[in-house]
Amino acid sequence: LRELRRLEGEVGTVYIWPDNGAKVYQREHSAFSSMASDTFNEEFWSELLNKATDFEAADGLAVLHCSGVPPLISPGPAKVWAASLEAGRKCRAAGRRLAVTMELTPRREFGGYLELWMAVVPQLRGLDCLVLTVSVLGPLCTLLG
Repeated sequence: LRELRRLEGEVGTVYIWPDNGAKVYQREHSAFSSMASDTFNEEFWSELLNKATDFEAADGLAVLHCSGVPPLISPGPAKVWAASLEAGRKCRAAGRRLAVTMELTPRREFGGYLELWMAVVPQLRGLDCLVLTVSVLGPLCTLLG
């Protein structure tokens, strides 16, 4: 990483119960869930992606990889997520060598599959690769028919 911005506070906490394999992701009141969209706005992402594509130009391709979960956590991460994807779209439209990928691994505590899919659908045009886990594919097929 050439540039990193960090807000104060916990990123989040993961509780794991090894006996039954249960996990709980606690991000409420975390730095991630209260992420300020004015800090990580489209201008921030555009600058970062332009630097990344300048750096990678000699060697190949820069990659912006996003999770599909942030828009389900809270409004701050949702805005930051959308800003990163819009900056990626504009970066590519300007002819920069950038691949945009997204993986969908929903967590029940963040919302359901339908909420996840509704958040992701408007972004599909701008993706080079959408990664679906087997655990996501079945429920999505059921929802979408």
